[in-house]
Amino acid sequence: MMCPALTAAPNSQGWSCSSAAIRTGLPFGTKCRSSCTSGYAPRAGTASEIMCSVSKDGKLGQWTANRLICDRKLKIYQLSGMSQT
Repeated sequence: MMCPALTAAPNSQGWSCSSAAIRTGLPFGTKCRSSCTSGYAPRAGTASEIMCSVSKDGKLGQWTANRLICDRKLKIYQLSGMSQT
């Protein structure tokens, strides 16, 4: 059972996995971790740690969560509409 190969999200450190990737993907049970670069934060509903598991129908590998997406952190003055002095 294999999960699709992972590509690094923009503004992230890339994925570090417990198994070596092959061209077709990663094997069942592989755990992968990533983090956002400085100035970026994980988007709500995405995960920095995922694992390759079996799909509900038992035929495919799938990741346990939505893959990491990194969004720019907003500064307080950007949220309030004030200019920075």
